Amino acid sequence: MVKATGGDCNRHGNALEASNGEASRLLWLINPWGNIEAITLGHIILARDCATAARLRSHEHTHVRQYERWGVIFPFAYLASSAMAVIKGGDAYRDNVFERAAFAAQRADVQADAKATTRAPPVQPRPEHLNDLH
Repeated sequence: MVKATGGDCNRHGNALEASNGEASRLLWLINPWGNIEAITLGHIILARDCATAARLRSHEHTHVRQYERWGVIFPFAYLASSAMAVIKGGDAYRDNVFERAAFAAQRADVQADAKATTRAPPVQPRPEHLNDLH
């Protein structure tokens, strides 16, 4: 259905990522008042577009692993964590323990990417004519 509506469907690890097309519309149907960029439903990740899916991949795949660990009670545990966050005066989304773990994974992924792009340049071999000086 996603591909038929101009969307993209790709497998990454053990999850199916759907974006653009019908996937974008489904995000709006899930929460027409909010600004959902992506959501994980079991082993299916719906994202607004391909760039968003790539940017949030480690975050959403953390939710896939949480779903695998918690099974069918995961949605209830997620809602209970949101409720506890609100009761404690926090934010239902940002202070949810499942979201905090996903944000931590996302930060670690961003930091790893930053390290990979700021590595020192490779050491150049010594020019031949300098080898004869000692």
